[in-house]
Amino acid sequence: MAAVVSTDTEQAPQDIGNVTAEHAPAAPPVAGDRECDPTSEKFSWAWVVATAAILVYLGTLHHGFVFDDKYVIQQNQYVQSLSRVGDIFTTNEWAGAGLAVDAYRPLTSLTHALNWAIGGPGPFGFHLVNVLLHALASTLVLRLARSWGLSPLAAGVGALLFAVLPVHVEAVANVIGRKDVLSTVFVLATVLAHRAVVGGQGRAALLAPPLLFGAALLSKETGYAAAPIAFAADALLPRGAPRSPEWRHRAARLLVAYLIVGALYAVARHHAVGSLSLPPVSSIDNPLMHVSWSVRWGTALAVVGQGLLLQVLPLSLSPDYSFDAIPLVTSPSDVRFLGSVAALVVIGAVAWKLRRRSLVPAVLVARYFVTLLPGSNLPMPIPTIFGERILYMPSVATCIAAGMLVGALHRRRFPRASLVAAGVVVLAMGGRAFAYARVWSDEVALFDEAVRAVPRSTKAHAGLADSLQATGRPAEAIEPAREALKIRADNLHATMVLASALWNTGRRDEARELSQRALQLLPFVPRNAEWLYDVGCLHQATGDLDAAARRWLEALALDPRHARAHASMGYYHTSKGDTAQAVRHYMSSVEADPGLAAAWFNLGLAEESLGRREQAAAAFRRFLETAGPEQASEVAAIRQRYPELSTR
Repeated sequence: MAAVVSTDTEQAPQDIGNVTAEHAPAAPPVAGDRECDPTSEKFSWAWVVATAAILVYLGTLHHGFVFDDKYVIQQNQYVQSLSRVGDIFTTNEWAGAGLAVDAYRPLTSLTHALNWAIGGPGPFGFHLVNVLLHALASTLVLRLARSWGLSPLAAGVGALLFAVLPVHVEAVANVIGRKDVLSTVFVLATVLAHRAVVGGQGRAALLAPPLLFGAALLSKETGYAAAPIAFAADALLPRGAPRSPEWRHRAARLLVAYLIVGALYAVARHHAVGSLSLPPVSSIDNPLMHVSWSVRWGTALAVVGQGLLLQVLPLSLSPDYSFDAIPLVTSPSDVRFLGSVAALVVIGAVAWKLRRRSLVPAVLVARYFVTLLPGSNLPMPIPTIFGERILYMPSVATCIAAGMLVGALHRRRFPRASLVAAGVVVLAMGGRAFAYARVWSDEVALFDEAVRAVPRSTKAHAGLADSLQATGRPAEAIEPAREALKIRADNLHATMVLASALWNTGRRDEARELSQRALQLLPFVPRNAEWLYDVGCLHQATGDLDAAARRWLEALALDPRHARAHASMGYYHTSKGDTAQAVRHYMSSVEADPGLAAAWFNLGLAEESLGRREQAAAAFRRFLETAGPEQASEVAAIRQRYPELSTR
């Protein structure tokens, strides 16, 4: 891949109108200073861009797993052993955690498996790979812009903006965002390789573009955009080349190859996921799932405008935009709808006006909307109304366009002011991205920020309540859970969290009442392990432990490695006096999730009750290694009873 890309990007800038005029600096640089001049061909923009991309996200290397990382990585048995690679390529993305989702990203899952095999289950290695992939994507943006004829300054500023753009934080700081970064890397590489092959450079590497296209698809479904972008960019080849028969033959061969790769991917995806239609999605996750087409299109267009605004003014960023963070557009007079349509008209008009001087703006507009369309809810509703991660690939066009603007200002009237302004913007964007990346360190910080950014999101409040409950702060979880239910009274997750928080704070009668209400919200028991486990916990809260055990066993039937279901079954058997069976479940629990401190603690207690002090000490030692601050009292008790563990 590198050889194909490099042959294309090292060439002199193409003649595409006035873009090449950007290469004429405002004033001749002093001899010997060319390597320090950002407008010079010798300036090391690639190093600057890669360094900026890494520095902004350096703090994430110490972060833990958050959000849906637990399903994709921590509870996913398929990524925990390279022996399950076959399962990765023949099942959906979350199948290893016992969940059925309409997502097929085997190459991304394979990188997770390699992370686990090389660095173990800790989050450091996963975050490190994400940061390095983002740095690679940023340098590929630089190569793409240069291959399209942009000057070193325009291409460098565009790539630098991509490296520090705050809306990218979700895709980079959250481990599961890797699918967006990896797919973007392969899309950019496909376009570069395609340009090299069609342009007559690298005939021997004719297979590279379709192979990279397949890798993009296997990283995330949005990788399909690589092919249309590559052909759209063919308009930027040197004049005369597109009209040659040889060019047509090469382009035709690549088109056939892309179609074959796309068909093979569709077959593999259908085998792994089933029907291409989306499964039922709650109106809480995406309110556009259950509205008229006019409301869906109006709201979706408003969201497109919101995405553009967030790239320019990232003042309020959030990991969640579900009900009711983005109010529905029910009238064409809605200012959000009008503003979005106006912005799109202006963007299209500018690209049209510049078409005779340069086709790059038109290609950038096409690139933006081709990559944005699948996640826009315009063709069809998707599981989410909006997510900042969706902007990762489209923002390549936004950043390159910004770089072109800086290059034009520098070339014409404002050489010094344009550089100062670009520097200020890059520093401001980088600072905002660095600050926002910090809140992805743990779920309490993340959802606390989400509640501040989108106070009308029922899922944000429920997520904060759940994270507080999970860290041993049930009293603090009550208020955000109640707030989530004020926004949506049928929020089952918030109801369950509130019931659990009330139970853990001694308000058992209120907890039982809420648990009964939560059970009534279920028209049927969802057939996935996670929901079955949660329903079992509801039965437990109402005092029906036998019904709870039946649900937990159903969960284990779907996912034999569901760590918390095993831990709960261990508790159930302990309550029934069957300690030996409890030990077996606790052992299965910690085998599936070695970081589950409560399971290690209960395993130690069970071993202790059987008189096996050595085994109990081993379990308590692992408990001390994994316990969090919310388990301080248990830690103190174990250190007192097993003083030898404190000296290790």
